Amino acid sequence: MRAPRCRLLSMKSIRDSRGELIVAEEGTHVPFKIARVFFVETQRKGTVRGDHAHKSLYELVLCTYGSLDIEVMNGISQKTYRLDNPAIGLLIPPMVWVRVKTTTTRTRYLVLASHKYQEADYFRDFEQFLTLTKARNEG
Repeated sequence: MRAPRCRLLSMKSIRDSRGELIVAEEGTHVPFKIARVFFVETQRKGTVRGDHAHKSLYELVLCTYGSLDIEVMNGISQKTYRLDNPAIGLLIPPMVWVRVKTTTTRTRYLVLASHKYQEADYFRDFEQFLTLTKARNEG
């Protein structure tokens, strides 16, 4: 089985003397149907969020203020992405363990999700996730 891959995606950015407008359109910049949108805001550098994976959910994460590191692991490999530009988002497919760590004092990020919230879609136990991904990758 080939492991799913995270990738950086560019949103449309329109700049003028008033500032910047960033556009994320379903089907153009976002490669899935958007079912849920949420913001996360932290007040301390080094705050950790995430620490879970999804069975079927896709996410696109955009850092709208400050910066953050997103560590992703698919059971085969691990990589860290730095998000500090609101026009660049990280696409996270299903079956990828995600750990978000803020790198600035105040950070805000936006998540576009392919499904509504369903607790049954989460892996919250890292060892269970590794066991399952190892079995899938060997099969």
